[in-house]
Formats: sequence, C-alpha cells, structure tokens
Amino acid sequence: FGTEIADLVEKQKSRKERSVFSYLINKRDSLEKDLEGWANITSRTEDAGHLSAAVNLLEDRLAKLGLEAVPDFSNQRSAWTWQTPAGLAGGTLIVLTLDNPAHPGQPSVPFRRGPEWFHGEAVATSRAGIVCTLAALGALRSVRRLKKKPVGIFAYTDEGRGMRYSDEVLKAVSAQAGEVLVMRPGALGGKVITQRRGFRKYSVSIEGRAVRAEHKKTEADAMTWFLGKSAEIIALSRPAKRLTVAVQDVRADHYSALMPHRLEVVVTMSFLYQNMADAADAALRKIFTPDVKKKGPRARIVLLEERPPLRAKKANPVVARLAAIGE
Repeated sequence: FGTEIADLVEKQKSRKERSVFSYLINKRDSLEKDLEGWANITSRTEDAGHLSAAVNLLEDRLAKLGLEAVPDFSNQRSAWTWQTPAGLAGGTLIVLTLDNPAHPGQPSVPFRRGPEWFHGEAVATSRAGIVCTLAALGALRSVRRLKKKPVGIFAYTDEGRGMRYSDEVLKAVSAQAGEVLVMRPGALGGKVITQRRGFRKYSVSIEGRAVRAEHKKTEADAMTWFLGKSAEIIALSRPAKRLTVAVQDVRADHYSALMPHRLEVVVTMSFLYQNMADAADAALRKIFTPDVKKKGPRARIVLLEERPPLRAKKANPVVARLAAIGE
C-alpha cells in the first residue's frame, strides 16, 4: 500500500477499480483487527462450541452483506453454503475452512503482529482466507456490484476429519459453479498453488500375543512383526513419480515386562496419479495380509480419509488473471 504503487494504480485503473482499491486501503487497520478476532476463536475440529461460534459469526457477517443461505447445499452439521442474489450458477465459488485440525491438547497460538507476518491460531490455513473473502465481498458491495455477481461461499468444519461429511456437498455445489477458489495458503514469493497431490490415510490395527522378550524366537510379538513390515511400506514410495507412502504414527499397548501385543499404526499416502495410488493400495494391503500357514500377529487395515489429486491445467485462465492482478 505504498504511495508509489497507489499512484500507479490511480493512473491505470477505471473509476470503479480505483474505488475498490481505495476501499481496501482504508480498511487495512480494521482488516487486521478482524483477523485478530477470528484468530481468537480457537475452533478446533473437536471443539463443537467454538465451531458453532465460528459458523454463527460467518453467517451473521454474510447476511449483513446480503448473501442468503442455500439449504440444498448445506447439511447443517459440517457444510454450509451461501450465495448472492444473483445465485452461484456459473459464477465463482469460494471455499473456506472453519476448523483447525490441531490436536485438542496442543496449546493455542496467541495472535500477534510481527514486522512482516501475522501469527496466531490457524491464521494461514483458515482465518486469513475468511477475512480476505469478507473484504472482497465488502469491496464489491461498496461499488454496488455484489448483488449482480454470481458468487457462492462454501464453508466446512471437518478439515481435521478429512472432509468425511462435507466432501459430497462440496462436489455437488462445485458442479454448479464456473470456477472454484479454495482459500488456502500459497507459497513464499507470491506463488499460488495450482496442483495438489491426492491423499489417503489408513489405520492399521495389529493384534498379537503378549510374549516375553526371551520368547521372541518362537513367536514374533506385534512390534517386531510390524518393524519387519515397515521397510516394505516405505519401499512402496516412488519420489520421482510423486508417490510417497509413510508410517506417520505408531501407538503400542503392552503389559509390564512383556512385549507389545497391540499396535495402532497410521499410514499415509500422497500421490499425483490415481493409477499409481491404486497399485500402492493393493500392495499395502498385501503386506498386511497374514500368512494362514504361520502363527503370529494379525492385522486389519481401514481407509480413513481419501482426497483425489488436483492436476494443474495448461494455460489456466484463472492463473493468468491472478498474474495480471498481481502485476
């Protein structure tokens, strides 16, 4: 917002574009206060109370801007949709995350302003996107263009659950829009994200007998059995082809002086190509398929979360427009 840039914009832009730019400059301090207010609502995925407060606040703010709820694309549990009087068909759909996937026991990050950065609870992943969206809608309304623009807002509260309950609603409402903008962090240097890997998350339950360490030669305990499998899991990765399979978490149950008899393992997979993910999925399940001829632990694998990859389009018109606006 330096004066040199502002003077340049004043010379190059139309009257309405100058008005929008001036609106955002004049609101800068209030935007920072708005960001602080949103960051102070610690709406983590498991925190139903604060999640409800975040939904109610967003609904109130959008109602004041003239947007109306769309019951057909809301489940009132994890997904809500609003639209301008012009509707959202063929228009722009903006996707907002309201929950913070942080663990409930993790200390919250207090909001603070640095010389260049804002710090606080879910500032990048959720709060900045909400504030930017509300500011953009307010700027359109300031030049009396909001009612005429087909714009939809989709907000969900189960990011920490892999969008288990909201994904079908998002697919349905996205099919109505002409373009979809997901308000997630970009990258340093003014870069935007135009391609995302797909993601799968598995839960593996391993059950074995409780044996003493000195008896491991006759029958493998659950931990030793899994450690032998972990190398096979990691070997499924193909970094050059954008496929990564990793063991993310291991929790063990055991009795005093005995080896672990139960493990809960989390395995994740990120991928860019669906066929490679399906092949890795089959191989992963084969690794945990027990040999009926041998004694030893037994495993059960369950797919918890799945998100398809987002492949970049060549000559994407949205990217070209963003580059022009950035200049």
